[in-house]
Amino acid sequence: MQFEVAPKAEHVLDWFHIAMRFEHLLDATQAIRKLAMATHVSTWAHDLATRAKWALWNGQADKTLRHLEAIRSWTASERQPTLEVRKLRKCATDLLRYLGANQDSLPNYGE
Repeated sequence: MQFEVAPKAEHVLDWFHIAMRFEHLLDATQAIRKLAMATHVSTWAHDLATRAKWALWNGQADKTLRHLEAIRSWTASERQPTLEVRKLRKCATDLLRYLGANQDSLPNYGE
């Protein structure tokens, strides 16, 4: 609809909605902390998600996608994933798909 109303306008994804998706991902990284083996994994995933968010804010979408893919890959490698790991996988996968499908609409938000 935007292109019909303003055909020359630049399409930019709303940072608020992206940030909310990141918050769900960050919450999911904290949820795996309670698993016996996962304190270090939770810290790693939370750090990587935080760096992914920072990279996206600073116009580095490719780096963001690599960080999110690393988290998603780890969750996919778990042989018997817990509910928390499955939720983390879903959050990472959903965010990857959303950003990947709209990569041409991701500016340097910090500017």
